[in-house]
Amino acid sequence: LTNEKAKLPEIIKALKIISDSAKPEDTVLIFFATHGEFIKSETNTDYYLITSDAESNKLPFTALSMSTLKEIVSKIPALKKVIFLDSCHSGGICRRDRTEVTQQVKEEIFQNFVSDSFIIITSCLENESSEEYDKLQHGVFTYYLLSGLTGAVESDGENIILHSLFLYINKAVKEYVSSSSCHSQIPQFFGKL
Repeated sequence: LTNEKAKLPEIIKALKIISDSAKPEDTVLIFFATHGEFIKSETNTDYYLITSDAESNKLPFTALSMSTLKEIVSKIPALKKVIFLDSCHSGGICRRDRTEVTQQVKEEIFQNFVSDSFIIITSCLENESSEEYDKLQHGVFTYYLLSGLTGAVESDGENIILHSLFLYINKAVKEYVSSSSCHSQIPQFFGKL
């Protein structure tokens, strides 16, 4: 789902189709390139992936929460599942609602990214932006993810080791961004191999 087609109902529908059709022996890769927001309400605090139909003043109701994403992905019967998030502050949070979020709450959100059911690889830390450069025609994280999946990371002919892919992306993104700007960008790994 790309651009205006990446609406919340369509994303949930697509994830449920994957859940209904995946088998335990399958490998499921889910990729998001979007904005991310952290919303603290009176009853809940969560990280939201901004969908094309999201309304900035109603994000908890119109964007995809990490808790919803985790719940759906956890039900996918495939034993190998990886979520890639290329969005600013995806290893953590940012605030559009100007509500102060304590470090303890931030840490709890990070810990909630960890799952025995799947891996999440994010493009950056909580206080970083996901950099984009015109000459790459993608965000830096997406560029090196695609590079790693198409030959830059050794494979056994058919399979790429996820940890090797992450190490490649982590090093390449850090080096490219630090040599191209005064910013830093450090991809993060959540979950258990």
